Amino acid sequence: MRLRKVYTGCGALLAAAALVFVGGLRALAVIPAAAAVHEAGHLAALRALGAPVLEVRLDLAGAVIETDTSRLGFGAEALAAASGPAAGLLLALASARLCPELAGTSAALSALNLLPCGSLDGGRILRAALSALFGPDAAGKTVAALTCVCAACFAGLAVLAPAPAASVTLLAASVWSAAGLTERI
Repeated sequence: MRLRKVYTGCGALLAAAALVFVGGLRALAVIPAAAAVHEAGHLAALRALGAPVLEVRLDLAGAVIETDTSRLGFGAEALAAASGPAAGLLLALASARLCPELAGTSAALSALNLLPCGSLDGGRILRAALSALFGPDAAGKTVAALTCVCAACFAGLAVLAPAPAASVTLLAASVWSAAGLTERI
């Protein structure tokens, strides 16, 4: 697998600045480390499956791996999507005693990515499974509807939470933006 393009947008720099502001320099080390292991899991699976990686973009919403999965079946697509959270959970287990902050961050990142939303890993896994059972159109509509439900739930939590719960608001914003509501219900 030869990676052709890696892009870093201004959003990645803004995200790094926000990490330092909210969590200090330690957050700037722990969060990207957990994210790097997560993305490495995807890249390893894609390589094993023979899917070419076209580009990797780092931006405000995190890392996005563009690949050609047209030759992959639905099961292989689900496996590629599940490999990121699996790598993150393995990191969480391996680092639990040595660096609990890294373990917690990696576990939380894996859990967030397993939500059945749009382009998050959970949404991709669910879309692949439903596509195999009911066809891509029904799968896309179902995942789009679940994305709206997840976003509404997080928005509701953000409204109901006390003011110091800015992290819930940020979580709602990140789920909404990362979900990529591009499909029509």
